[in-house]
Amino acid sequence: MRKITFIIPIKQSLIKPDCFIRLFFNLFLLKKFSSKYGFSILVADNSNFLWKNIIKLITKFYKCNYISIKSHNTFYTPAKIKNAAAIYSFNTLNSNYILFLDVDVLLSENFIQHLIKKTKTNIAFDWYPVSFLNKQFGIINFILFSYKGNLNIEESFIIQTGFVTGLQLFNSDFFYKTAGYNESFLGYGCEDIEMIHRATLLLNIRPAFNENHQYFTDDRGYMPSKLTGFRNYFYYLKRDEFSNLQITPKHFWHKRKNKSKYLKNRYQNDVKMIQIMKDFDRKFLKN
Repeated sequence: MRKITFIIPIKQSLIKPDCFIRLFFNLFLLKKFSSKYGFSILVADNSNFLWKNIIKLITKFYKCNYISIKSHNTFYTPAKIKNAAAIYSFNTLNSNYILFLDVDVLLSENFIQHLIKKTKTNIAFDWYPVSFLNKQFGIINFILFSYKGNLNIEESFIIQTGFVTGLQLFNSDFFYKTAGYNESFLGYGCEDIEMIHRATLLLNIRPAFNENHQYFTDDRGYMPSKLTGFRNYFYYLKRDEFSNLQITPKHFWHKRKNKSKYLKNRYQNDVKMIQIMKDFDRKFLKN
């Protein structure tokens, strides 16, 4: 039987009272499913000493796996935390598959069944869109829905569905083949998009593109019809599989901190990401 580990990274900047509540009730829901479907749970903790003990207690309460991962950068580096957690899962927990899960995202039983079916096909890599809920679905509804285990939510409450990043699944061989996430991105991610870009080429899901191709256009849009470039390309790869929004994982609303640093870093990472993506395809075109 294939062993799957669900990894929840906890970053220092997320630490506030409702983070602990979300972690507690997310683990509550996952443990109900894990006893039925047999997957493991790993909390990868990047918080400092003040919060670490609370996160440890919550994790221990549910008898989940825990790893503390230090980041020496001023900015949180998601790639470093994910890579360290992945290696721990494969080497220490003997996992065959890993799925990265945001603490703010709840999974339905239908989604978990869908995921397990995918692993039985020996899939190397996959990603799953996430539906973002509006402000009415904050911490109170997060608790209620985790307790009920029912994520049947009307489409009118969904702000958008992110087809470009979402939750990413790897088997151990393919994760090592990719050499993991790119750790040059600081703060705001981009490591997940860049990973999809590399993975889809390595798995022959897409061709390598010339650097002037419209694929490298990065224009966000809340509606699928507004997506362009690689975002549109990834959307078309996933739209049929997740046409039923009741299957998609749900990201519950939460307040965000001051965005000035976030936006500055996001712009820098976006520019870097496009160049890295072009460089990767260029190497394939030369071979």
